[in-house]
Amino acid sequence: MKKVKIKVKTPSKTKIRRELTKAVRKNLLCFNCGRKLPSGVASTVTCPSCGAKTKL
Repeated sequence: MKKVKIKVKTPSKTKIRRELTKAVRKNLLCFNCGRKLPSGVASTVTCPSCGAKTKL
């Protein structure tokens, strides 16, 4: 029987981290009032209803 090598391409750590932060930004909730926060590119997001700032 012959051995066959199978290559499985796994995503890099940076790609996984990027996808994770994207998912977290999409589903951000305000810790103060519980409302959904706007998904932006900025590292700090301000809640439009109560004004609380959240750092990512």
